Amino acid sequence: MSLLVFCLPILTGLAAGYLAGGRLRHLTALRLRAWWLPWTAAAIQLAQYRLAGLRHLLQDEAHLPMLVPVFALMCLWIMLNLPRRSRPLQVSGLTVLAGAVLNGIAIAGNGRMPYSRAAAVLAGQRPGDFDSGPKNVPAVDSTHLAWLGDIIPVPPLHAVASIGDLFLLAGITLLLAFGMRPALDG
Repeated sequence: MSLLVFCLPILTGLAAGYLAGGRLRHLTALRLRAWWLPWTAAAIQLAQYRLAGLRHLLQDEAHLPMLVPVFALMCLWIMLNLPRRSRPLQVSGLTVLAGAVLNGIAIAGNGRMPYSRAAAVLAGQRPGDFDSGPKNVPAVDSTHLAWLGDIIPVPPLHAVASIGDLFLLAGITLLLAFGMRPALDG
């Protein structure tokens, strides 16, 4: 997915938060714990792209998809930070968690996130662009749980998304919008 897909829920959440009378400073009052977990997940994600030897060793030789620990660390971080939160923040966090779990299941079952070539064509990608990468693999007849993969074409972005991605995007948007409200999580 492109950078725009990553930024979209953040921008939408911030806009919704401001429209509801919230302010960015209220996000800092949430006092989130264990920041080392998302930073570790980000480091693993970066290693997935930059350290081809490690990726080959873990993913191809040991059959350990590198995205599985990324999703596991993020799920743990969300679960550590959900208790004693307001109901809207808990629901938002659980929505993010559901998206991460759905994507993690598809990745764990296939080694990488499977994607539909037909959906990619509908999204505007050229057939020559189809390839397996560090994070994705084209779905084939033997793909497990293909319906959890990237099967939703997003033509304006020339991308495909999964059901888990939709949960992630909605949860991040809601988390920011609700987190910007004053005294919501006191």
